[in-house]
Amino acid sequence: MSITIKDVAKEAGVSTASVSRVVNSFPSVSPEVREKVERAMKKLRFVPDRKAKSLATGKTGSVVFLTSYETLFEDPHKFAILSGIEHSLARYKYRVYFLQVERGDLAPLRKMASQKEMDGLVVHGIEITPSLLDIVHEFAIPTLLIGEPKEKCSLSWIDNNNEVCGEVAANCLLSHGRTHFLFVGGEEADNISLSRLHGVKRALAKKDIELEERRVLSLEPVAIQAEKAVRTALSSFEIDAVVAANNFLALGALRALQDAKKKVPSEVSIITFDDYPLALYTKPKLSSVSIDVHSLGLSAGRAIVEQMRHPEQVSETYIAFPRLNERSSTRYDK
Repeated sequence: MSITIKDVAKEAGVSTASVSRVVNSFPSVSPEVREKVERAMKKLRFVPDRKAKSLATGKTGSVVFLTSYETLFEDPHKFAILSGIEHSLARYKYRVYFLQVERGDLAPLRKMASQKEMDGLVVHGIEITPSLLDIVHEFAIPTLLIGEPKEKCSLSWIDNNNEVCGEVAANCLLSHGRTHFLFVGGEEADNISLSRLHGVKRALAKKDIELEERRVLSLEPVAIQAEKAVRTALSSFEIDAVVAANNFLALGALRALQDAKKKVPSEVSIITFDDYPLALYTKPKLSSVSIDVHSLGLSAGRAIVEQMRHPEQVSETYIAFPRLNERSSTRYDK
């Protein structure tokens, strides 16, 4: 036989209305009554009916983490971010549902929204399409984007400060006396790579060093492309420092340097961003600038709670937790 709020009320010596207010986290309950009810619930092992609670409060206690199926196993940060969000939201008594979109199919999201199965939405790794915006606005879902959207929209977002990370990378190489830089980045539409490039340029400008246009490579994130482009650059001008926007580009650059008989790091230093998936397995191991994406998830959890509490407010926030992991691709004895 299941325990009901009547049983809890009898055990606590209070009314069923008082038990209901405690269960639904209403503020108008005295500390003494709350303590009695919570003690009774613990003794009787009473578990509130979430559906009944939802009907009473108009809230589900649920947040949906929406992401793309196509990048599920390509993005090593996704689960670290999700873990941070889940950890953060647990403090506010929220559960997180993991919802994957395959080939842009938003039907599952629309179904959850129409059935009022969520209080908030966190979107990660998905293009902000008109269809997604339509669902968010139609059902008035408090929404937070992880990553600055490519185009201006009315949704709140939170993102890493990749410009700061670019500065950290450049300053590492500058500290070793490097002055002839090459930036090996993604294509022009790659906002993360572009932001890191801006950070590199900002750090160099403080030392009165100009990063010429020919010293910036915009490539597909494929190692062989970087290898060919860096090999051409090495035959065209002096290079003693390479900043690669990701591990695959760094691997290609490293191969080109080794083919050209350039000693790393005594002749050319190279640094990349993040450790996944290659930085620890190349020879020499790659120095990197990493971001604590778990902390990004924690911040995102707090941000979506704030958005649910104040849905009329739009916040745009950069956070930065860069960590320099200096290894043998930059560290050496002169």
